Amino acid sequence: MILEVFKADDLAGKKVSLPLSKSFANRYLCLQYLSHHPLMEIPEGQARDIHLMRDFLQCRGGECQVGDAGTVMRFGLAVRSALPGSVVISGSGRMHERPVGILADVLQKMGARIDYLGKEAYPPVKVSGCLLSGGEVGVDASVSSQFISALLLIGPLCQNDLILDLEGVEVSAPYTDLTISLMRQFGAVVERKGKKISISSGSYENTDLDIPRDWSAASFIYEIAALSDSARIYLPGLKMSGQQADEMAAEIFEDLGVLSTEDEGGMVLENTGERKTELEVDFTDCPDLFQAVVCTCFGLGIQLKMRGLHNLHLKESNRLDAVKDNLRMLGAQISFIDGEGLLKAGSSGLISRRLDSFDDHRMAMSLAGLTSVFGRLEIRGSDCVSKSFPLFWEEMEKLGFVQNEIH
Repeated sequence: MILEVFKADDLAGKKVSLPLSKSFANRYLCLQYLSHHPLMEIPEGQARDIHLMRDFLQCRGGECQVGDAGTVMRFGLAVRSALPGSVVISGSGRMHERPVGILADVLQKMGARIDYLGKEAYPPVKVSGCLLSGGEVGVDASVSSQFISALLLIGPLCQNDLILDLEGVEVSAPYTDLTISLMRQFGAVVERKGKKISISSGSYENTDLDIPRDWSAASFIYEIAALSDSARIYLPGLKMSGQQADEMAAEIFEDLGVLSTEDEGGMVLENTGERKTELEVDFTDCPDLFQAVVCTCFGLGIQLKMRGLHNLHLKESNRLDAVKDNLRMLGAQISFIDGEGLLKAGSSGLISRRLDSFDDHRMAMSLAGLTSVFGRLEIRGSDCVSKSFPLFWEEMEKLGFVQNEIH
């Protein structure tokens, strides 16, 4: 679907309903499953990835589909390796281009039976579950925190205590910390000292938890607030808990002119107009903020130096290429090399209003905010937002953004 989007004129006194955190929800579903508890029902309007996780955990054999959900593939590979039964795990075309070899190698050292059905180290895979040994294993922590979290989740199911030695520069560490926090709430004994994590052999005890609103989704509303002439937007249910990596959005966007205030059980975003002219951001711990921050800085004419980008080519799209291709169409001077990037202030002139999401939900949502600068943009593949924020376009309409579907 191609969507033509026009900017909103007035963002004062608006409200946006955010989806539940899919990072939290998918870990919660896995822990419910591993504690032999009925899986939670998923409210309407939630991320497709949450539905995919629930469906995967209920898959009893044969071929289990994960679509384009990296979390479901990684967590699912570990869970199926540690439980009885044989399944084939497959996904979308893009998923089959995203490597799982780092995780599979560690699982195989623990006794897992994993066979690649296509390219070595990539999905699809056949998994024959068994009792895993545990023990002390090294794992590369520089590619995806989901590999670490997947191993953590099955730690209590192993025959012996599991000790993970994290190797390399750890990325997205707050997501690993979230997994550990939730495991402890389910009764697991987990100790972390630096780059060594120990999980005691045992079992899980079910517990009921409230799932928070999604800070990753909130970043695109922050972008909209920053790029508007004036804005005061209320986000019900969004709170600071220290558990979501993308809570960093509040700090980063304060430098971009958006003040965050907790009020009435949610967060109020207000455009102050006070922003820096240059910014430097390390995305190592918060890679999902990358597109929203880059697009905001471009729209505001702010120079942005970026670090911690070395694994962004492995996401739903090659996010470095996707951002570069789209923003250059709008006149940006932007470059990436060796995990770092530079967005220069200003524009070299508009080339085209026709942009492409590259079937990446975060790319589509970050481009939408730029209509506040360019007035009108066409976004190909706009329906991909269902992966994390299915009602994004409906919420945009409530904010006053006009949308026309182009056939």
